[in-house]
Amino acid sequence: MSTVAYIGASRGVGFAAYADLAAARHNIRSVLMLRRPDVLKDSPSYLSLDATIKERTTLLMGDAHNSDSVKGLLDECGPDLKVIVFSIGFTPPSGFLAATKAIAKGFPIDPPDLCSRGFIILLQALQQRHDSYASKPKIVLVSSMGMGKVAHGTIPFALRLLYTTVLEHPHADKIAMEVTLSKALLPSSSYPHFFPSPSEISPMVTTAGDIDAVISPFIAPQDVCVVRPALLTDDAAKGKEKYRIIQEGTGREESSGKGMYSISRKDVGGFIARLLGGDDDVQKWWGCQPVLAY
Repeated sequence: MSTVAYIGASRGVGFAAYADLAAARHNIRSVLMLRRPDVLKDSPSYLSLDATIKERTTLLMGDAHNSDSVKGLLDECGPDLKVIVFSIGFTPPSGFLAATKAIAKGFPIDPPDLCSRGFIILLQALQQRHDSYASKPKIVLVSSMGMGKVAHGTIPFALRLLYTTVLEHPHADKIAMEVTLSKALLPSSSYPHFFPSPSEISPMVTTAGDIDAVISPFIAPQDVCVVRPALLTDDAAKGKEKYRIIQEGTGREESSGKGMYSISRKDVGGFIARLLGGDDDVQKWWGCQPVLAY
């Protein structure tokens, strides 16, 4: 039985991907690393899942910023690990006053390298045992539309303004995370490379030198998909017929992102489930950075 590992699937995109894939493919085992598995286990979203899905699911306690936890995740998955879905993200504060203060400061996050640090630790753990996998695990990385100067220039003006003010700090972390991935990819001329430049990393998050010191190329580009959703909402899924997918950052008209503003977390999760489930119409997005939006 193939195994899919999830880091950051307690809610949102990660959980939606897990739930949809597990429901569609009964030959897949799911391992979710969570800081508080008990919270997810008692949540309405998990309780509503079919009993057969839960039988094929392991909820593993762990912290993405702890190397032993990440190594424990890989140990739990074993040699049948096929894909790792990394969807850690910033959760806005609840309450009007707290949210207003956070917005005014560009949503500062603590730690400032929330995503990038966890992803570095994952890549280090994966590289240590990469050669032991007969079939190399693929990676799905959930990022955001408009990461990096080239891609940022193609998105709608309203989002450009929002991303450089309200979401300044979370997106600085995402940029560092994507640069980290670019450093781990083996050279290739066959796949698009529209990653942010190392010079775009905010010193408040990390530095290109720090990334270079711990990450070296070992992953084939075709084994990675960087999912770059537009502004995420908690709305119900509309289905694959209702959203568009483009390769962001080429500068050509088809990648301009014109009119692409938002998408629900559930639809992004559904796309990832289709990607991992082998749906023919989305397999072309391996090795790419697809943007999803209505």
